[in-house]
Order: sequence, then structure tokens, then C-alpha cells
Amino acid sequence: MPEPLAPAASLTVDATRRRQMVMDLWVREVRRRWAARPYWVLMAGFVTLLVVHRFLVVAAVVVVLLAARILWWWTRLTRTLGRRLPDGQLVSVSRTADDQLLIRDSDEVWLPRGSAVLVERIGSMTVVHGRAISAYVPSALLSEADAAFLEGHGASAPAHETTEAAPDLPLSVELTPQVQAAMVAARRRSYLRSGEFGIVVAPLVMLVALSAFLAKPATTLLVAVACCLPMAVALNGMQRSCAALRRAYPVGHTLRARVDEDGLVLTMVHGALRVRWADYEAHRLGPRVVELRTRKGRPLRNLTLPLELFTPEAFQLLCTAVPTSF
Repeated sequence: MPEPLAPAASLTVDATRRRQMVMDLWVREVRRRWAARPYWVLMAGFVTLLVVHRFLVVAAVVVVLLAARILWWWTRLTRTLGRRLPDGQLVSVSRTADDQLLIRDSDEVWLPRGSAVLVERIGSMTVVHGRAISAYVPSALLSEADAAFLEGHGASAPAHETTEAAPDLPLSVELTPQVQAAMVAARRRSYLRSGEFGIVVAPLVMLVALSAFLAKPATTLLVAVACCLPMAVALNGMQRSCAALRRAYPVGHTLRARVDEDGLVLTMVHGALRVRWADYEAHRLGPRVVELRTRKGRPLRNLTLPLELFTPEAFQLLCTAVPTSF
């Protein structure tokens, strides 16, 4: 006789539970980063030694930098989980009619079988490393059968009885090479025009110009070569973001969506997620794309979508919810 399916699992997050989740993730972060060896701290200590020639000062600098970095990890995790799992937030894991796991907290994520590369249990928190969409779930809600299902080597259906309807996604567009190229070009253009990139470029240009007027040609050349490093890092970040965009929206994929007053549900290659208008402060209309600017002002985190995905009614909902153009 087959084992009966379990009902949808749910729990309410409180401050104590969230602190434990933060602690578990923080300990994992410290161990993982420490194993990767903090070469940047050692380099800072070496530079300090060249300047002051005192080992006690060098040790103090290294300790302060390490403590600041560790404190930053704690602060970042606390802020992230506090926004995602505030006090009183109900978190649930359920099954849809088309055999997907629906993970619902302040966001909603639909994950089919095989959508995760790894399901990593870290004490009270489980991290689903998705092929396209990742999720943080309290470990008490995600069984071993659920983890096996997400990783693709478990049963053909998650071990929950069907409690949710499959998401209705009436909007669709096929991602052609032209559509993908337009999305990537919009992402690249948005970054190169942004203040974030300008903050990197402007001081470097001023430094090289000042060296040209005040220093010898050899010194100016060395300064220019040194300035190429932060510029290369900034451009590499842009290229990585564009590559991630291509992976998220590959050619041949049919992108489907549903738009409402709160946001939109968007399919990726492996799964679907809810995007909330509240996370964005402005939109920009391009020839073939529409961009939504994140409230954090990070152009490489903007949401870029093909304009062909939207009907006039759906686009009007977007403009009403995110009215300011940038």
C-alpha cells in the first residue's frame, strides 16, 4: 500500500528562529570564506608593513580588517533574512497540480523536478541552489524526498498532496537571437550610462590627467596601467551580468508570464518566480525591451524583459505600478 502523501508544510517565523538561521548561515559563510584564504587581508598587511615597518601595527590592521569582514557577513545575512522572513511571516512548501514544489514566503517560487543543482542543509536553514532560481527554506519544511525531487533523482512527484493550482501564465514570447541580443544590449547600455560605472571611471580619468600634468611620463604610464585594473574589474562585472542574462533567457526558450497589480509571475528555464513591483522604482522603455530599475540602484540587477511579452493591458499595469521612467 503506497504511503499517504503529506499535507503542505508550513511554519511561522519569529525572531528566535530567524536568529538561529542567521547564525547557521553565518558559521557556514565564515568557514567557507576562511577556507578560500583571505589573500586580500594578507596583501593589506604587507602594504602596511612596507609603510610603517611595525609588526604590531600590521597585526592590528589585519585583525581589524578580518573582524570588519566577518561583521559585514553577519549584517548582510541579518538584513537579507529580515527582509525575506520578517517576524510573523508564514513560510510554506506545497505541491501544485502540475507536480511542482511551491515555496512561498514573502516571495513565491515554483520549482519542478530536477530544477536544483544541490539542496544544501545548513542547520536550521536549507539552501536550494537552483539551476535558474534559488531559495532559502527552513529545514523543517523540506523533507529528504523533497530534496531528492528537486535534485532530479527522487520520485516523479514531491511527497505532498496537491494543494495549489498550476500558475496561469497567459503571456508568452519566444526568445529569438534578436530578442536576446536586444536584452543584453540594454543591460550593457544601462550599466555604462549608470552612476555606478561613472564613479569608477571619473576618479581614474582625473588621476591620470593629474599625473600627466604633474608627474614624469614614466610615472604617468605606471598610473595609467594601475588604473586599468579597477576598470577591468568593473567591465568584467558587466560581462558576467550579461552572460547570466543569456543563461536565464536562452535562445529558443518560450518565456511565459502573468501580470497583476502586485507584480508578475515569470518562468525561467527551470522553474518560475514572482517578481514584485515594490522591488523596483522606475522603468525604461527601449526599442524591444523594458527595464525595471531596482530600488538599490544597481544597474546590473535591473530586470530586463522583452517588450513583446506584454499585451497593452499588461504593460499598462506595469506603468501604473512602476510609473517613473529613468
